[in-house]
Amino acid sequence: MRALRMVLPVAMFFLTSTVSRANPAGVLIAELAREVMFGIASETGGIIAQRMFQVDADGNEVCNVKAIEERLVAIESVSGEQASLIRELRYSIDGKTSKAVFNAMVKATEARIAGLEAQQARFAAELSRQSDRISDVAYQAKLLRADLNNAVRDLKVELGQLATGLSDERLARRLADEKLAGELEQAKGRLSRLENLISPKTRAQTASMLGGNGASLIVSNGDTMEAIRTLRLAIAYDATVNAHPDPASRYFLAVAYRRAGRTDRADEMLTEAVVAERFRAQPEWWHRLAERFQGPERLWLESARKDLRYGVTAPRNVLYLNDDRNVKEVVKPVPSAS
Repeated sequence: MRALRMVLPVAMFFLTSTVSRANPAGVLIAELAREVMFGIASETGGIIAQRMFQVDADGNEVCNVKAIEERLVAIESVSGEQASLIRELRYSIDGKTSKAVFNAMVKATEARIAGLEAQQARFAAELSRQSDRISDVAYQAKLLRADLNNAVRDLKVELGQLATGLSDERLARRLADEKLAGELEQAKGRLSRLENLISPKTRAQTASMLGGNGASLIVSNGDTMEAIRTLRLAIAYDATVNAHPDPASRYFLAVAYRRAGRTDRADEMLTEAVVAERFRAQPEWWHRLAERFQGPERLWLESARKDLRYGVTAPRNVLYLNDDRNVKEVVKPVPSAS
């Protein structure tokens, strides 16, 4: 588009200059037609006049080739693109060309020059119309480009605002995780200092109390972050007195993680709870709170607990599928103490 707009003015100048240069040829050839009527041709500048026709031996008026050629050469020199037509006329005459024939040839040449000039004028007009159309298209393109730039600028602003919001959310989540990790480390440190002063029975009671309190927060839809802290502490206390992990606290901690949006950690904790329940019975507070805990989250827990292969009642040994698609134990069961 830009290149075409640069070329159009040059083409218009060339075309208009061509038409202006065509006018001398048309004027001079018309003048020549008038000179034919009188049989006198003037050379360039009209300094010398010569007879254009002479009488041959038969008494006919024929062309004076020298005089006519000199006149045509003078016209040809200022005829621009129409010079070829003047040259063609000059090459068409000889000493036998009669005045009538030459007159007809001049008239025909004059008509051809007029036709070319008219054709060039039409082409110039069409080129001018196309130039106007291109200018209008360029203007519309400029408006569209401005609208596009404004849309891109607005989109960049919105993306910047969105990125800022996401960054703030990530930062808040990271700070919360760091705070929880710090609190857990502090709790572990305090537990380590006090474990020698607390009896195993007291630690077991503390773990059960903390687990029940954390689970109650989940059942009553209380503070999720507080529930996570309490249940973590219950698991830490329980680990000091029991060889097998506590399944109940882990089930409710899995729900708490799920509510906090930490689904990967929730799935891991749920798996740990299912495996822990295979080796350890649920505490008393579990049965009391489990009756009150209903809804999609309860169904999520029960789906994992009752899974036929990976649930609580599944065999503890590793199972594989053989070629007959029948389940077989590849690890022999441990014989009972009896």
